[in-house]
Amino acid sequence: MVQPALACPASRLIQLQSRSAAGLQPFRRLLAIREPQGVVFHCSDGQQPRDTRHAAERLRIMQGYHRAPERWVTVTDAKGQPVLGRGGKPKRRNEGGRGWLEVGYSWAFDDFGNVWELRGWGVVGSHTAADPDGRGSLNFRAHGAVYLGDGERPTGAAIEAGAWLVEEHERRFGPGFVVGHCEVSSAGKTCPGRGVQERLVLPLGRPLMPRPGGSTASAAGVPAPPR
Repeated sequence: MVQPALACPASRLIQLQSRSAAGLQPFRRLLAIREPQGVVFHCSDGQQPRDTRHAAERLRIMQGYHRAPERWVTVTDAKGQPVLGRGGKPKRRNEGGRGWLEVGYSWAFDDFGNVWELRGWGVVGSHTAADPDGRGSLNFRAHGAVYLGDGERPTGAAIEAGAWLVEEHERRFGPGFVVGHCEVSSAGKTCPGRGVQERLVLPLGRPLMPRPGGSTASAAGVPAPPR
């Protein structure tokens, strides 16, 4: 069942923002998550918003890119000849969008304490296709929360906004895992950025799979969700 989207946060640092506040296009109804089990944190790795208005602009650009159709073209060299890949086949790259029905994430949050409604609670996402534990793609099992920026130096307001999303998820659906995209996707990914991972994700100590070295130590300034 798709959950009602907005609930008032207790913290004065956090401001909930609706889809209409961001100027997003009308929502396209998607499948409901049957059993939400946790939260996967991401970063947009794009331009760091300067203020709330700029954050809304970045979200509109994100929605447009995610909804735009794919457009695959053949990669060519300086002479206009196809660049060959494995098996001697021409390489191709996508110069269009993602071709999704809707922006991929459930929620976004920024350095100004804004929590932005995207797909919202209880809706299947397009944020984490990985199946790290053999129980199915996390798109169908988890909510995706994206930090707007590279995730290296999030503000205290951003950390509190992300922690509130975890609290609200657990209030609605019960305790679950909290992971960074880098933990469950292909090797080499840095998403959601070192700052978000170390100051928000790891201190909560809710891995989906065992972490190397048991990285669950607490960190100052990160509020833990209620048990």
